[in-house]
Amino acid sequence: MSDDTAAHHLRRRDLIKTGVLAGMAAVLPWQESRADLPEVARNRTMVLSWGGREGRWVDWDLWNPYSIGSNHQNGANLIYEPLAYYSAFADKTYMWLAESYEFTPDLKRLTIKTRSGIDWSDGQPFSAEDVAYTLNSLRDLGPKVRWGVDVQQAVDKAVASDPNTVVVDFKIPAPRFFFFMTYKYDIGVYIVPKHVFDGQDWTTFKHFDLAKRWPITTGPWQVVDASPQQKVFDRRATWWAADR
Repeated sequence: MSDDTAAHHLRRRDLIKTGVLAGMAAVLPWQESRADLPEVARNRTMVLSWGGREGRWVDWDLWNPYSIGSNHQNGANLIYEPLAYYSAFADKTYMWLAESYEFTPDLKRLTIKTRSGIDWSDGQPFSAEDVAYTLNSLRDLGPKVRWGVDVQQAVDKAVASDPNTVVVDFKIPAPRFFFFMTYKYDIGVYIVPKHVFDGQDWTTFKHFDLAKRWPITTGPWQVVDASPQQKVFDRRATWWAADR
């Protein structure tokens, strides 16, 4: 081997080594957002394996159920609790974030009473404003987001008349609208926090920032880590339904 050839191979080998080391040192996007996770005993940890596409999560940082590309099967129902949920096993509807609902005789107005004493995980109160904001936003966005067309066709306006009362006026009689909003398994109208979503583009907003503890939730589980390999939820120390 000539001196020139040997020098070429050395330079090429050094370049490859440098590239490998640089790749190892590079911080990937999900590593930047990774939170410091406390050690949890194995007998206090539930591990589930399902879903994911192409052998990894492609939506690991997508926690807005209305954003383009969102999938209702990947945990949205753990974050966004329902106004009510339907159990196919019991053939019964259970009230949840809502306490009650009532239609007017002409079925063109729906009054929903929400529960008091519920907070989002960032400490802000959950209220009727969140429900009214969600419905009005879906009406305005229409075909741009999931459920938008359904809400747009039926809802004229939604108003929070007090912190725990939502009045929904319909364009047409809508006797099944509350059932439409009710969760069937993990499918239903997701109520979003107005103070986080207001001013965002719902089609692109991901609602993910571990430094801000996003996504926020009213539920018993908090996202503490997410990457293409895994999603980690911690049980929240305080949850409104634990003592009810």
